[in-house]
Amino acid sequence: MKNVVILFLSVFLLYSCKNEETFTGDAPNFVLNVETSQLEPVPGTYMYIRGVAQASNSLESVRIKIEDWELDKTITMKSDDIKTYDVDYKFMAPDDVDSEKNAEINVMVTDKAGLQTQYQFFASATGDSSAPEIFANKNIRLQLPEFYEVVSTGATTDFNLEFDAVDEKMLKEISVVCEDINYSKQISVHAMDYHFVDKLSLTESKQYIIGITATDNDGNKVKKELSVMLGLKDYDVMYFADVNTDEELNSDLYGIPMEAVKEGNYIFSATYYNRNANTEVRFLTDETTFTQTTFGLDEKGKLTSGSNTTDVKPVVLPKANQYYKVTLNLIDMTVTAKEVTPPADKYASTVIGLLRGATGWTADKVTWAPANKDVMTKYDENTYLMYIDLEVSAASNNLAFTFTANAWNPYFYFRSAQEPDIIVPMKEGAHANYPYSITQNTTYRFYLDTYASRSWAVPVSASNGE
Repeated sequence: MKNVVILFLSVFLLYSCKNEETFTGDAPNFVLNVETSQLEPVPGTYMYIRGVAQASNSLESVRIKIEDWELDKTITMKSDDIKTYDVDYKFMAPDDVDSEKNAEINVMVTDKAGLQTQYQFFASATGDSSAPEIFANKNIRLQLPEFYEVVSTGATTDFNLEFDAVDEKMLKEISVVCEDINYSKQISVHAMDYHFVDKLSLTESKQYIIGITATDNDGNKVKKELSVMLGLKDYDVMYFADVNTDEELNSDLYGIPMEAVKEGNYIFSATYYNRNANTEVRFLTDETTFTQTTFGLDEKGKLTSGSNTTDVKPVVLPKANQYYKVTLNLIDMTVTAKEVTPPADKYASTVIGLLRGATGWTADKVTWAPANKDVMTKYDENTYLMYIDLEVSAASNNLAFTFTANAWNPYFYFRSAQEPDIIVPMKEGAHANYPYSITQNTTYRFYLDTYASRSWAVPVSASNGE
């Protein structure tokens, strides 16, 4: 396709006195054919202005003028009843055309009543090499969001789609497609920018994907994909639990349920080491109770939600001594468990321990140094997973500690003191300084999983005495 580079500037109506009192029709007009015109000047080569001139009172003339190039051509109609004329004017670009300067092209259409309309274009020696851009607001270059959440208002909910497409030279076409509702609209554009507004009627609580494509005259394209969620609630945080009662949820010191990873809007996952066959797991929105919103399976094995673990069946992880990645997808309304095989543990033979801080322990605090760590026991079948039993004091209300090996390498810190279940391996960070309340000194089993980047602590009596 020819590299047509045209910038539309303005249109002027110029009135003469000739027969003005008899003029009753519309002003004459000219429509440039941007597909076949060639207005990118290359020294010594031909350029073309092609289009259609029209007048309700018949055409008198079409004048083409480029003052910078000393070009002035008037095409006079040979008949008095020509109302439509196909302009096809060829001329040669000057040998000394300035690539840094745009030449102004004026096309003036005059009708038999003496009414004249003037059009202005630019011919540019600089090619159109950049794709169009799509904005929520072109004036402040506000980016168009890729995700929208819409609350359902009835059987049908209208989503107002609005955006601006902009190109440095000229747009050719805007395309908007949403296959979920059989919506498709293509708009021919012959301007530098276009403001799109339309309503899309949504009927189901689901995700809708809207594809937007803007194309310029030189074939450059930009594509945007929008996700619109109707009637579905997203959550800032989600938890993952392998117990069945509220009492068990609150029997640990921290970490059960574990905070899931939010992979995107409406999608959460948890990497979990399944030590025992047929472990039952669920997702929930409140780390202290199942009675808010709990996600699991229904009787037919489909994703469901509820406020208890009786109606919401668990997802069962069948294999013992197996890592799983369990994913909750609220868009597809699915929950999946995929087996994961970790790489060889490069710290399999490294001695890792829990290093106690100043508060929360019944034993005397020792100097804060790796050599004084309490050594953790690694499981033979999975060296990523380890544990240690230590007594926690009822007199304190904060537990300070971290995990480390010799000479502080490797060390496993918590993402923050407020979230001690999530481990950031091999990076300096926050010690756990976890607030708690127990009525008597209790021995807890502290777990560390360096592959799943998780830590948790449960009373020894609840850990099957391992």
